[in-house]
Order: sequence, then structure tokens, then C-alpha cells
Amino acid sequence: MEYEVILAGKPIPLRRPRFSRGRVYDSQHKLKEAVSFDISRQLPKGVITYLGPISMLFRFFMPIPKSLSKKKKLGLVGNYHYKKPDIDNLVKFYCDSANGVMFNDDSQISNLKAFKYYSDDPRTEITMYHMDMLSMSMLSMSKEEV
Repeated sequence: MEYEVILAGKPIPLRRPRFSRGRVYDSQHKLKEAVSFDISRQLPKGVITYLGPISMLFRFFMPIPKSLSKKKKLGLVGNYHYKKPDIDNLVKFYCDSANGVMFNDDSQISNLKAFKYYSDDPRTEITMYHMDMLSMSMLSMSKEEV
């Protein structure tokens, strides 16, 4: 089984937890809930959170800096993004948001691929595959993704 979710807007990295009066505070709690809601709206009705091993593919389409010339902007579209935010913080935010919606717990992720690209249309694309349905050939990286 395969599910794909496309979330419009600039990809969001996970921030470090904040500490106040000896307690831990998640400053992105409401944002994670909003993203979870967006994810759940895009899944087919009646889908139950999967309990087995899963493979996740994340594609982050980052905005092109406005300060660049038109020529440089056109040259960046579709190229790999290699600046901040770190890709692991992007993945962590969306895994936390998808917990209990796409899957029961992010510990179920057995295979993970993530890419950052420059784009005129900033967005996040998340694809989840049930591992018991995949062949090993699907898990190997295709030449387009390298």
C-alpha cells in the first residue's frame, strides 16, 4: 500500500525544545497539530494507522531566495538545496506530525529517503510505503533520485 501527501508552503524544520521553570515546552505543538490535520485530510477515508514496518520518502521543495537575479533563480529550480535548514530536522518535524495519523509510531520506519530541492513552489511531499508490500528493488535508489 502506498500513500502520498503534499503539504503546501515552505518546509518546516523541528526546533529544539524550550525549557521554562524546570519543564519542557514544545513551541511547535500547535503547528504540528495543524500539519497532522492537513495530513489526515489527504488520506483516504477509513484508513487505519498502519502497525507494520514502513518506508518513507520525503521530498522538500525549498523556496529560492528572493535576493537572487532571475537568471540565477531559473538556474536553481530543480537543483539540490544544500543550505539550512538541516534535512534531519525537516524529517523529524514531519515524522512527529504524522505520528498517529499515517503510522502508529515513527519507530516503525525501517527505510527512509529524504531530498531537498530548490523550487518556485515550496512544498513538502511525503510518500509512505508498507514494507510488506514492497520488493527490494523498490527500496534501491533510482538514478533520478541520485
